[in-house]
Amino acid sequence: MENYVPPPGFDPLQYLIDKAHPEGIEVHAWVNIGPVYTGHPNIAMAAWPCRVPCDPNHLFNRHGYRAPEPDYWLTRTHPSFTDGTITPFLGERMSSGLWFMDLGHPDAADYTIRVLVELLRDYDVDGIHLDYNR
Repeated sequence: MENYVPPPGFDPLQYLIDKAHPEGIEVHAWVNIGPVYTGHPNIAMAAWPCRVPCDPNHLFNRHGYRAPEPDYWLTRTHPSFTDGTITPFLGERMSSGLWFMDLGHPDAADYTIRVLVELLRDYDVDGIHLDYNR
């Protein structure tokens, strides 16, 4: 939910690591690396009151819906295969309500790697699991 704000200074992953490691419990980060948004840009919902993410720096706003080329990172469908295509969104693709980043785009791939490296550098996790890497 976009409008959830954790208490100031609270880091849920660090909190989990601090509680688990002394008990001998490993912590593995589960990372969804493809999906970037779950709403519909033309329909406001409780989770997305601005229709698109309210934060202008959200990846979907900077590199997705209506972003100019070459800053556009969302997956698209081939014009001859329109199953799962959202209209009138120019062939943009959704799967089960999720908008996906095109991990084949060099800048999107670089961004994903930087996020994963930051996760591994900043947290003493015992492993990472990559999900939705379509």
